[in-house]
Amino acid sequence: MGQTGLTASSGWAALVPGFGVALPNVTAAAMAAVPPERSEMAAGAVRQLGCALGIAVLGGVFHASLERSLGHRVPDAAALAWGDPSVPAAFASALTTTTMTASALAVLAAAAAITPAPEPAT
Repeated sequence: MGQTGLTASSGWAALVPGFGVALPNVTAAAMAAVPPERSEMAAGAVRQLGCALGIAVLGGVFHASLERSLGHRVPDAAALAWGDPSVPAAFASALTTTTMTASALAVLAAAAAITPAPEPAT
């Protein structure tokens, strides 16, 4: 949740701390839930699913936030190349919204992962 200080002049290094926090835990949970002979397959499936869903959901959050910040006009390459002054601030705002959304989803996933499963009815 350290992304709240993100600004238009922040470098990419500001994003690095949160990228790999959730994936190892989810992979370990998936591997623990399957028989040992299938653990490698489960880890790969979790990684692929997580990447696909993460890109789709967070990409949508980023795009919607960028549209909101720029008044529903997402910049094209020419606006970026010619230095439209509203674009860097809108980009930083959208990136902050996206990282905060990712942080909230990671907290929810962690809570779900540590919640014990109910005992099966016999």
